[in-house]
Amino acid sequence: MPEGHTIRRLADDHAERFAGAPVRVSSP
Repeated sequence: MPEGHTIRRLADDHAERFAGAPVRVSSP
């Protein structure tokens, strides 16, 4: 199981990756 800091790093990488990208969201 990945350690907490690894999960945190992956989450931050995702955040940076989608920071400037348009995200498709289906609103109700």
